[in-house]
Amino acid sequence: FRFAVGAVVGLVMTPLMLHYLGREAFGLWTVFFALMGYMALLDLGLSPTTAKHVAQYRAQGLAQPASEFVSTTLMIYVPLGALVIAIGAILSPFVAGLFHVSTDLATTARWVFLIAAFTTAFLLPLGALRGVIIGHQRMDVANLLAALFVVVTGAVTAFVLIVGGGLLEVALVAALTAVLQLLVYLAMIHRLFPSMAISPRLFRPQAVWRALSFGFYIFVVLASATIIFRTDSVVIGAFLGAEEVATYAIAFSLISYAMILVFKLSDSLLPAFSEMQAAGERQTTRHAYLESCRFSVVLASCLHGGVIVFGRSAVGLWVGEHKFVG
Repeated sequence: FRFAVGAVVGLVMTPLMLHYLGREAFGLWTVFFALMGYMALLDLGLSPTTAKHVAQYRAQGLAQPASEFVSTTLMIYVPLGALVIAIGAILSPFVAGLFHVSTDLATTARWVFLIAAFTTAFLLPLGALRGVIIGHQRMDVANLLAALFVVVTGAVTAFVLIVGGGLLEVALVAALTAVLQLLVYLAMIHRLFPSMAISPRLFRPQAVWRALSFGFYIFVVLASATIIFRTDSVVIGAFLGAEEVATYAIAFSLISYAMILVFKLSDSLLPAFSEMQAAGERQTTRHAYLESCRFSVVLASCLHGGVIVFGRSAVGLWVGEHKFVG
């Protein structure tokens, strides 16, 4: 359901943003989104690490260590968020020249990049809060919240565009919804899991190493995925300009939706695997892992076969045949 909501909103918003922002501004937004993906690596794998440890502590009935681990993880995000904002402030004066932005859009580009850095800083701890909910095996709540904010963000963005807003206003909407999400997730955790206490006073230095040691392996995987799937937009923008990114991004979106659907299968199984590990159920873990791999391969094959066969016609119906890149 969450994937379907995100796909529908994305399919609606892409032609809408193209129409109201224009190719250059839309391409610039895509480039900034890719760059923020690199900054998001400063999460250091803490989001899935939080889900893993919360699930293990839950299986063992250890409420206090779980609260200490989550509180410590959230405190780690404070300097990481500050670093993201500092990087954004340092790089923002150069983004217009780097991506060959037109004079009319240059000032806006600098402000939008800085706002995007602030947004990313607020979204970093959101991943860990989502991990708390997932670790408690409430994937339904986590997905419903995510779907809700996708719809809200899309609706507000569409309204802003229709009434005459531009790229700067779109960036402000993203920043405000990021802050709102953070507050809603905190309130939801407090309501659903009263035994989960989140406070700076529960910071434990020994939990920092426990979080970062496992998070390192997640970080390596995420860094590899970021290089593979986000570098293309940055390279195209740097060599050909932000306007050319728009056409490429449309075609890549079809592949992206297919990949996300496949990835969600393994993402949803993380807390279950963590609880199996805590309970020492190795044979059950092995069986679940092999079955999920088989299903992922079949699903990916079907989806990508569909993209290859119907991709061109899908783009043509979506935004027009002239925007297709083979």
